[in-house]
Amino acid sequence: MSKKSAPLTTAITSVGFSKAITNCLMADGITTLGDLVTKTEIAIMKIPGLGRTRVKELVGNLKVLGLELQPKAHAFSKLGLSSRAANALRYAGIRTVIDLIHRTEADLRKVPELGVVSIDQIKKGLSEMNLKLKEPT
Repeated sequence: MSKKSAPLTTAITSVGFSKAITNCLMADGITTLGDLVTKTEIAIMKIPGLGRTRVKELVGNLKVLGLELQPKAHAFSKLGLSSRAANALRYAGIRTVIDLIHRTEADLRKVPELGVVSIDQIKKGLSEMNLKLKEPT
């Protein structure tokens, strides 16, 4: 399973989604693959104009690109974090993978009880999900 995935900064207009899917995503503010893969299938189905059939098509297209939507539960369980690291994140108000990818590494360094090893675990786990921490601005 060494399929290389498309860069998350790729515009959704350039990956071959149907015009209907692209228009619906753009209307909802989803402009890149990175924006898209932070959503669950349920969240995507709530976008006006995207029913079950189009979402199925979208999921298939993402799979070809080596990407996938988020699972229903955005819990940290897929990241393989220690209980201590997961508890530190929760205490800091970071409760989901979505919350996590909106933080920079510098943000995480400020979280009490979250050390370098835990941050490395987080980055590795996110990478395995084709996600990453927010880039510093």
